[in-house]
Amino acid sequence: FSLVNDEVEGVEVKSGEEVLADDLNGETQVFETLNDVYVSPAQPYCLYFSNRERDQISRLFDYSEENQTADSYALFDLHKTNLQEHVIYFSHPSILQIEREAWVYCDFRDIAQRQFSPELLQQFLRKDNVSFEYYSEEGFLPFEEQTLRHGQIALRKGERQPGFALYEYEGILSYWIRCRVSDVKPFSQFAIKNMAIRSGGQQILPDAVNVDGVDQNVREFFPFGERASLYNEVYFISDEVFGKKGAGITLDFDLDFLKLPLEIQDIESEINWKAVMKRGEIKADIEYDISIAEVIWEYYNGDGFARLFVNHQYSDVFSIQNGTAFRRVTLHFRCPEDLQPVLVNSSNACCIRARVLKMNNLYKMKGNYISPLISNPRLKYEYLDNNLVPECFLATNNLDTVRFPNYTLRNNEQEFFPLESCKDDTSTLYLGFEQPPIGGPIKLLFALEDNMQMSMPILLFEYSTRWGWKNLNVIDETENFRKTGILTMMGSKDFEKKRLFGRECYWIRLMDANNEYLRFAGSRPLQKLLGIHMNTTRIMAVETKEPELFYIAPNEENKVCKLLEGRIHKIQVWVNEFKTIHKEELAELEKTCNVRYEYAQDGEIAAIWVEWDEVLQFDTAEPKRRCYLVDRIEGSVTFPDGKNGKIPTWDESPTIQIIYSCGGGEVGNLPKHRVNRLNRNIGFISEVDNYEITTGGCDQEQLQDALGRNAAAIRHGYRAVTVSDYEDLAKEACRNISKAKCFSNKNELGETEYGHVTLVVFQKDYESGKKYFDSVKAQIFNYMKDRISSHLLEREQFHVIEPVYLRMSVTVTLQVAEYDEVFEVHEGVSKRLEEFLNPITGNYNQKGWEIGSMPNTTQILNALKEVRGIHYIENVRLSTYQQGLQGLVEVDIYKMRENPYILPLS
Repeated sequence: FSLVNDEVEGVEVKSGEEVLADDLNGETQVFETLNDVYVSPAQPYCLYFSNRERDQISRLFDYSEENQTADSYALFDLHKTNLQEHVIYFSHPSILQIEREAWVYCDFRDIAQRQFSPELLQQFLRKDNVSFEYYSEEGFLPFEEQTLRHGQIALRKGERQPGFALYEYEGILSYWIRCRVSDVKPFSQFAIKNMAIRSGGQQILPDAVNVDGVDQNVREFFPFGERASLYNEVYFISDEVFGKKGAGITLDFDLDFLKLPLEIQDIESEINWKAVMKRGEIKADIEYDISIAEVIWEYYNGDGFARLFVNHQYSDVFSIQNGTAFRRVTLHFRCPEDLQPVLVNSSNACCIRARVLKMNNLYKMKGNYISPLISNPRLKYEYLDNNLVPECFLATNNLDTVRFPNYTLRNNEQEFFPLESCKDDTSTLYLGFEQPPIGGPIKLLFALEDNMQMSMPILLFEYSTRWGWKNLNVIDETENFRKTGILTMMGSKDFEKKRLFGRECYWIRLMDANNEYLRFAGSRPLQKLLGIHMNTTRIMAVETKEPELFYIAPNEENKVCKLLEGRIHKIQVWVNEFKTIHKEELAELEKTCNVRYEYAQDGEIAAIWVEWDEVLQFDTAEPKRRCYLVDRIEGSVTFPDGKNGKIPTWDESPTIQIIYSCGGGEVGNLPKHRVNRLNRNIGFISEVDNYEITTGGCDQEQLQDALGRNAAAIRHGYRAVTVSDYEDLAKEACRNISKAKCFSNKNELGETEYGHVTLVVFQKDYESGKKYFDSVKAQIFNYMKDRISSHLLEREQFHVIEPVYLRMSVTVTLQVAEYDEVFEVHEGVSKRLEEFLNPITGNYNQKGWEIGSMPNTTQILNALKEVRGIHYIENVRLSTYQQGLQGLVEVDIYKMRENPYILPLS
């Protein structure tokens, strides 16, 4: 049953509610619900499997994922894709802004602020288990080297590796490093309180050098032009280096000085020239060295340029007062915390600049410029503090990502485990709901692909609450997922949402109580789940009729009450004995019979209805026994004659009330999605559907079958002694059996084991109803438990199983005489093979194949000779397959012939 939406309240659907379908003849077929069901708005949203020992998490279905398929999936499947990941992510916008070769240091501290032991940290260096990677434009790439230095994990990005690139993860755009771990067992004690990171690089060329608005060759340039002047400036640009706020930075370069003549010549001074002059009157022109006296180093803080050094440190770097000899210059400073990018030419960049404040002989008209020349500039950065924490730290485990902000890593009061395996000690299934499954009885149908013959490991059911997990009491018809069935529960009001596998859901978990699935899955096939259907209950193709009332004359013997309908399924007969029953008898009668009362308006008893018993014959009934016979086919009820059974009480009003339901038969065997409407409106229920076929209905027994059944009854006397007795009683127990074969001294696996009896039964609807074999098995057990030796039941030596089905594939190579016969022969061969291999109507005698038999190549060859148009059969090859975990699996045909329970299918 489905509700109009998930916002409405649940709806109660009681047993006996009618649902309708159009049968295969186009007529309306009535079905009735067999149990109460609370139609809840909650729906299964996702199903996950986890196993701690294997550290495995598998997604069976999750409707939040795109391209979610409805394919079948094996439960507790250790071979399914493992989605478990253990990844640590951390980021920083400046420390990890790295383009060239550099080292990154990761310092983890425990609860006592101590570094971890070298043995534990060495586990991070195992490249077969741990991989440190950084994000680049090519995606995540491994570091070229990872090692330990001073108790810290050191990671080296190689010179030839691409630089870090911005990456948005969990809504944060930054530079990221991740650590992926395959096996977290070595890190079970890795509980950290905080983490610090730092980086360092050297021999880094500036990104660019700009002198008075012109980009220079970064390897060699005049920092203030060939002929410097006041306020000329040079920008050293490097986002990687000057973006490292708080880091110690070193700028060094080779400095040389070139002597360049002044291009503008002085105007000659006025000299009073004479024809004859004294030497002392002629003065030679004086040349001056024009040089830089002082510079100021600056950076941009967002509002303007500020001094890089508080004093005049490095202001005389380009002065010639110490000579003009070639030298190596080194500048040290801490990168300002407020350094901001600034527009240089056409791009924003992090940089520092040197600006000329003073010049020597700037205004002299004759002389030479002593111009500084820089070559091989190199930058180096290294963080001096060890308490720099990542901007963001994330840990991904169990499909969930936990975020630890930077203040947590700096001031965390408690330790945490960034690498965690599954928390369950056993194999566990988690079923998530978006709405809480509250109320009840709530029913979920688990549709399985097949029935398992053996018992399955025991499962425990729990649900999520605010205080942890609590036991969930259920009625499990699946028998721990051994067969298709309904799971019934009462949803408690203390259901609480819990975050698991990255999903906020109301969870029910199914735990392998004894942790048997690890062993079980390795030796036996697992069940495949086809679907989980909420709000499902059983139905039966019957219809409850209105009660019918009948009169009886005084002392009327063998009264016959003819009902309006035949094909009786269930019947109750009530007789009003108000006028004839005594108080003493009534008190005793209430102990053995069902009694109900009707009251008049004054509160006095007006009728006493007593339910009578159905019997097969009156011959042995005592005179006072309340009993009746039923002809279920014709729909009639016959009462006793007073000698063998009691005559009902008579009155002027009707004293006999018959309540009955009728229906059944093969018309009720319908395919999926045929039962699709209600007989009346019920609350907010909008849809009805049968996700499983309806099966098990049989028509009236044929006369020939009845003759054979009764003849067999004379032989076995309803006691199983010989193998043929077991076979006949099984067919009598359930009409839905086509073949039955009994094996003595064989267990359910076909192995010789003395004292065991195995009954192999083959259903009529073996293809569509195979998964419901358990209901057939239950009918046989219930019928035969009083007809077989009690020792077989007490020792569990009586087994009812279905055949070992073998799918047979036949490859035929043949010749035809004419091309025009190819299609006809192909069709004829296919049809003949289908007919011949049919287990019910196949074989040469059209009586099918006996359990334990299997056609061989010669039989196939002879069967194909009947097909017209075959000129010559060159080859016939048989292959046999069995249903396994991964579908049909080919098996050894010769070995399978030794199995006594085989039955061929096409």
